[in-house]
Amino acid sequence: MTNVAPVVSAVAATIAAIFAGAGLVAAARRENTKWAREELVDSLSAFLDASFTCKGIVKDGIRMIDDLSRSEVDDIYRRAHDVELRMREVQTRLRLLATPEIVDAA
Repeated sequence: MTNVAPVVSAVAATIAAIFAGAGLVAAARRENTKWAREELVDSLSAFLDASFTCKGIVKDGIRMIDDLSRSEVDDIYRRAHDVELRMREVQTRLRLLATPEIVDAA
């Protein structure tokens, strides 16, 4: 009987290690899902912000087009173009995180 105790102890330690490993895997998956969800929300928010900013820049430019000099029109174009580039960067991030339906909508 004295040889059984170390074997039982080793088996119990092995089972505990397996459960600990499974717990770590589950926790890592939950953390990854949480990160992906937060990143997706941040990306969608950034895309919508950029979209509204670009629209506002263009609308303001159209309203004031008759009162603007050529350099001011060029500045509005540059600002709108910069925001559009930002939208494309965010779209790339969305392609990695979101479903195809969300990417198509963006």
